[in-house]
Amino acid sequence: MAEDEFQVKSRSATWSVSGLAESGCYTAMLVRSIASIAILLTLTGCDGGRGVGPSTRSRLETAVTSNAAFFDFAADTSFAWDRVYIFDCYSSRASVENALGFSWPDFSSTQIESSDSVVLVVFVQNGKVVGWYEQPRSIELGGLANGKGYSRSEAVFNIDRSTGKIELMFRNPTSTSSG
Repeated sequence: MAEDEFQVKSRSATWSVSGLAESGCYTAMLVRSIASIAILLTLTGCDGGRGVGPSTRSRLETAVTSNAAFFDFAADTSFAWDRVYIFDCYSSRASVENALGFSWPDFSSTQIESSDSVVLVVFVQNGKVVGWYEQPRSIELGGLANGKGYSRSEAVFNIDRSTGKIELMFRNPTSTSSG
């Protein structure tokens, strides 16, 4: 095999490509391939199937570590949503889709149906999931799972530490420390 030739082998065939490195075609082809993949990932919003939800998870963890008294899901204005749903561990596809009111193909990317270590948080805008993430139960949200979800104005909850675990609870309107 010549210096500027290489072979690609699979189970069923061997392809030989020659002259690409010399002409710069190989580099151009590689750059185009990488760019195509990057564009595809950008257009599909791919980041593990979680949309924009992980920024909310990070904000919640920061609120907890900074001893905030409450957490406002709507305080993050980096994406639009009109309802947030919280699903407790072992929630089935049927129960999630029933609560959302529509089929959600990305449900299969979650581990909620078979795990007791996470709670699923789903953000919806105009009848479409715009973000989601799985919240580890080190910060407990399961008590907020209600099958109806919460509007932006309702999605403000106390951060309760009184039982020795960290849990989001329905908000006491007298809380003043923000999260």
